[in-house]
Amino acid sequence: MRGIRIISLVLAVAVMAGWLAFGPSAQAAETCQAYHTVQAGENLFRISLRYGTTMGALQALNNVSNPNLIYAGQRLCVNGTPGGNTPPPSNPAPSNPTQSTYTVQRGDTLSMIARRFGVSVTLLARVNNLANPSLIYVGQVLNIPAGPGQPTNNDVVLPAPPSYVIARTTVNLRSGPGFNFVVEGQLRPGEQAHVTGTSPDRQWWRVTCAVDASSNCWVTSNPAYIQVVALPQAPG
Repeated sequence: MRGIRIISLVLAVAVMAGWLAFGPSAQAAETCQAYHTVQAGENLFRISLRYGTTMGALQALNNVSNPNLIYAGQRLCVNGTPGGNTPPPSNPAPSNPTQSTYTVQRGDTLSMIARRFGVSVTLLARVNNLANPSLIYVGQVLNIPAGPGQPTNNDVVLPAPPSYVIARTTVNLRSGPGFNFVVEGQLRPGEQAHVTGTSPDRQWWRVTCAVDASSNCWVTSNPAYIQVVALPQAPG
């Protein structure tokens, strides 16, 4: 009888070891095609954007019940499913054989990167599926299109008469004509900037940036915040 009990115990331990070796986690690891090591400051939302997937898909792949409980150094599966079917990426970036990449450095903004490569912020955000252009992080790899695409209303700049703006209160200088664009700097009360153009809806002035007079930023045309002063035009 004692010998039967020992044999039963050995069989139970063997079954348990087999389940641990070939259970859901092991099967998921076998079918996973790509991994990502969590870096300091990253969260599941940013990682999902980087790999063109969703938070829910990453949670399912990695058995993460609480998306806020991930940590630096954790290894996450970002491609593949426990069933072995790899889901197609959502909104994939357009294929372009001449497209290059850029790794975000500390202090970078999307508008700075766009100016460096001669493309618009709108196009750069669209190619990289960035819902919010302000949410880029150090180490993120961005796809850089080979050249500008078809212009949108955000890319169109209309000429403006020679003039400059004076801030009535502190106003933000943005990388594009709209409140959803990255803040590049500020004009404080009494500070000035030369006007270099206007948006098609006339709601935004394109002006010289406070941090770099050779670059252009955008400021609201709301007269409650800024005053426009026309410059005298030479007779001609």
